[in-house]
Amino acid sequence: MNLILLALLFGASDPPPPLQPAGPTAIDRGTARTGPSLTASLTLTHRGGPGTVTVTAVEASCGCTAPTVTSRRLRPGDATTFTLSVNTLTQPAGVHTWRGTLRYRFTPDDAKATPHDFDATLAVKADLVREVSVTPPVLAISTATEARHTLTVTDIRAKPLTIRAATTASPHVALTVRPAATADGVTTTAVELHVTPDYPAGSSQETITFTTDDPTCPELRVPVRIVKRHPDALVPSPELAVVRFSPGLAAASTLVQVRSPARGLLRIEAADCDHPAVGVKFAAASGLVGTLRVVVDRAKADGRPGEALVRVRFAEPAGTTLTLPVQWSFPE
Repeated sequence: MNLILLALLFGASDPPPPLQPAGPTAIDRGTARTGPSLTASLTLTHRGGPGTVTVTAVEASCGCTAPTVTSRRLRPGDATTFTLSVNTLTQPAGVHTWRGTLRYRFTPDDAKATPHDFDATLAVKADLVREVSVTPPVLAISTATEARHTLTVTDIRAKPLTIRAATTASPHVALTVRPAATADGVTTTAVELHVTPDYPAGSSQETITFTTDDPTCPELRVPVRIVKRHPDALVPSPELAVVRFSPGLAAASTLVQVRSPARGLLRIEAADCDHPAVGVKFAAASGLVGTLRVVVDRAKADGRPGEALVRVRFAEPAGTTLTLPVQWSFPE
């Protein structure tokens, strides 16, 4: 049987990926210190036939990794740079591998030809040593008025860094750096965070940036999720669902109760979360209190601290929704 007949029977094979890497797709950074972001880049060049490459998605293996791409539309000979940036503050000590995936479509210039989808993966490996840390490494806040929290920067090195400034893009978040204190060779610096009463309603993602005097660790970045509720909205207790793991636990949970300021009946219709590690159970019966159990799966969280949003929809009062921030942590 000749090749032409085989192609007619089984279909022609897919073309090779048009984007070709200019370097290794798996990068080992060796030993790295927590604190500064860990970055790796891969240049991809369009080496395929006549046609356009369009980047359709840029994905990361976990929320601690921020993937970016410099160009999303390429013609033959064009190049793009795919970069992974890892927030090491949220990672425990030990060996880790982070992955990013760039998905793209190749559309031939020949209108009769079929477009094809491809992906390219970049992996970064490092053995993290914890010297500088921030507690908590991620923060979620829910409030109907204002809120105050303290973040603590810890440095175990003989020559610790100094926090020169703490900033955020929001004019409704105030930050105050307190004097550092040293005890038993460990230096800690408290940074007080104040979400002011005029913070706009809704869910927002902020980043707290600590500027330091250490050239090897010039910045520390802490992601902060803020949910500002309307004063008349349903009230969760606690306002932030905090899940803390004990050693050896495969899953951990916390209980949240919801009440109405008007003291009316509540009945939960559905609840879901924007993170695959978080599950939600709830009591479906009507009552003065709605009860939720937020469960975090260690394996799906990759053993890393994190934060997410749970969205709850109520059948009573009809059409009412609640957004609840969730935060989880693991023992050092």
